[in-house]
Amino acid sequence: MANGRFETLQGRSALVTGAAQGLGLAIARAFLEAGASVVLADVNPNIDAITKDADPTDGRAFGLHLDVREESAWESALRRTLERFGALDILVNNAALTISKPVWDISAGEWDDVLAVNLRGVFFGCRVAGRHMRERGFGRIIKTPSPTALRGEHVPNAVAYDNRVLDGRAETLGRGDEKVGIRLRVFDLDPASRRRSARDRPRASRD
Repeated sequence: MANGRFETLQGRSALVTGAAQGLGLAIARAFLEAGASVVLADVNPNIDAITKDADPTDGRAFGLHLDVREESAWESALRRTLERFGALDILVNNAALTISKPVWDISAGEWDDVLAVNLRGVFFGCRVAGRHMRERGFGRIIKTPSPTALRGEHVPNAVAYDNRVLDGRAETLGRGDEKVGIRLRVFDLDPASRRRSARDRPRASRD
């Protein structure tokens, strides 16, 4: 492996959502270390400065403001990626909104917010990036869910429900798209470094 974690990704390009901090930023940095060109996408208004810190001199990364809930934003992100790198090889759907309280305490508005980011956002990402990847005959799409969706907690929570849906959708997409060179995977990763809770951050900082 090129850096102890990945085979070389030299010549490949990746887009990572929720990349302003935590797991998303760590993934973006690891891709850069492996030789990939990387788009760090997030709703955080400081994403440009964060990107410069992650890749201060090489120029293989650029920051992009992306609201994953909007398909037009995804289309714009793909256009900018193609303008900069010529292709998109890897999409990491890492952006997520978590509400750390029981279902019976979640408001309708909070529920809609979770589904908009965690389901609608992933759907748009897979659709927009997937079309491009199908045309090229190559692509990798990765989703990083919360382990609570796979193991459950002492009370039901919104993330557990929406990630169950994502698991099933990923399995369905993966079966069809591998025939044209696209692989879609959902990984069980520790969410400790991901953004924790909607109630602990300003609403504008959703990704």
